[in-house]
Amino acid sequence: MTARPIARSLLAAFALALLAPLPASAAAAPAAGDHATCPPGSELRQRTRRVRHKGRRVVRLVRRWACVEDRTAPGRVTGLSAQPGDGQVVLTWKASEDRGGIAGYEIHRDGRYVVTIASTTFTDPQLQNGVAHQYRVYAVDMARNLSAPSGVVWALPRAVPDRTPPGMPVGLTATADASALAVTLRWTAPADDKGVVGYRVYRDGALAGTSTTPSFTDAERSHRTEYRYAVVALDAAGNVSPATPAVATYVS
Repeated sequence: MTARPIARSLLAAFALALLAPLPASAAAAPAAGDHATCPPGSELRQRTRRVRHKGRRVVRLVRRWACVEDRTAPGRVTGLSAQPGDGQVVLTWKASEDRGGIAGYEIHRDGRYVVTIASTTFTDPQLQNGVAHQYRVYAVDMARNLSAPSGVVWALPRAVPDRTPPGMPVGLTATADASALAVTLRWTAPADDKGVVGYRVYRDGALAGTSTTPSFTDAERSHRTEYRYAVVALDAAGNVSPATPAVATYVS
């Protein structure tokens, strides 16, 4: 091989080496809170561009961190569960993740949009008992990107049997009227989630009568006799409260 072809080969190799891009310069990783400076709808990303070195034909790859438009969907909602109740369904799920932040969650019932909320719990009220419903939840990020749908959950609202008794009546008093041979009882109505509908009044352990108000008059009593009274409350489901402590009175 002559010297001229060898020289040409060396020059060509040298030119290729000059034109080849140098290794990308490393961009310093942003501080943990830097992405918070990006406006809503954007996120912090590392971008790479080609630049030519001054005075030379050398191309260098340079990486920089910059706020760019967020086109990445947030993470899918997981852990969705539905708790049916009386005319309602309570949904709960785990919070989704997104680099630009989560703006809220879209609730869909039976394939139709219901509402967008910021929390991870939603109560769907005013539902008809005995009618099943299907639910999905979508996460929405600050750029309005929508996540993939969550898994489907079903719920059947139903009336819950009332098995909770009312509270015990309080403040029971018994006042004897010797001239009328009667005893008047009064007390304070207790609390109940469904409401108290009546009371039973016991005299000396036996049923003396009933009342729908927090008072009762026990008539036709005898002179020079002591009586002991207790009261229980009843709700609409027939649940009975604990009895009040007995109170005594004397008809002179």
